[in-house]
Amino acid sequence: MTDMIVELRKQVVDLDRELIKLLSERFKLTRSIGSLKHAAGLPAVDDARVIDFLRRWEDVASEHDVPARFITSIASHIHNLVVEDHKQRFPVDHR
Repeated sequence: MTDMIVELRKQVVDLDRELIKLLSERFKLTRSIGSLKHAAGLPAVDDARVIDFLRRWEDVASEHDVPARFITSIASHIHNLVVEDHKQRFPVDHR
């Protein structure tokens, strides 16, 4: 039983590592998007995209039996971090 717990914990650690790698890739992409939006004079936040982003996360969560409020919290936090990053990189043209 203890060996099984150790193995399962190792799998959790591996998944955590993968999640962090994926988030890093995502942040690189959103930084590129932010740079392009700034260069084009577009607003930093597109409310319709935010709504779509949250809905997509909720839809995927429901497909995998993950509580919507948990996913909404994580997705909102990620979005807020991206917006803060854009504010620091481009101190004008944001909400």
